[in-house]
Amino acid sequence: MYYQKHKPAPHLAPFVECYFMWEKADPLIYPLCIESPPTGFASMVFTYGDPYLIHTEKQTTLVPASFLTGQATRLY
Repeated sequence: MYYQKHKPAPHLAPFVECYFMWEKADPLIYPLCIESPPTGFASMVFTYGDPYLIHTEKQTTLVPASFLTGQATRLY
């Protein structure tokens, strides 16, 4: 798994904390589990690879190719 974090351009710095990428180049042999901790940040997410699922205590959801998130109160 490849993870990289980037700083925004100076004119966006008052509004954007960072950009980050997660990338998996090798084919999956078994399901990959990534836990996202609670955060006070909102996010814009763009998926340019295969679709994926989010599992919570109550449901499993197919994630859209792009979406917005708000603050998270628990791990997902």
